Amino acid sequence: MSDIRAPPMSELDCFVRSVHGSAYAGEYRRTVTKMFLAQRFALGCVEAVGVADLLVRAMLVGFGVARLGTWSRSGTGSGDVQALLDQRNWWLAGRAVAGVLLCHVYQACKGYR
Repeated sequence: MSDIRAPPMSELDCFVRSVHGSAYAGEYRRTVTKMFLAQRFALGCVEAVGVADLLVRAMLVGFGVARLGTWSRSGTGSGDVQALLDQRNWWLAGRAVAGVLLCHVYQACKGYR
């Protein structure tokens, strides 16, 4: 007969869930998630997960810069922001702002404060 009870939480889990450890909860969650992803996908190499995260962030920043370049080239050719806004080119401006903010959205999805 097998035991179907849930395993007890570790002492570290209990500390983080307590009032005294709540300040460390975010860092603990990120560290445990990194370790899980490293064990699952990176053959146990936590640094590889950090490098993959850095590459994703760099790609998002590059995408945002490309969106800004598309928006600035769509106007008068002078790169004058006021001239672009006077032309009511709001769709491209919105896409440019969304592209720039993608890196921050990605960071918020990961649980940073």
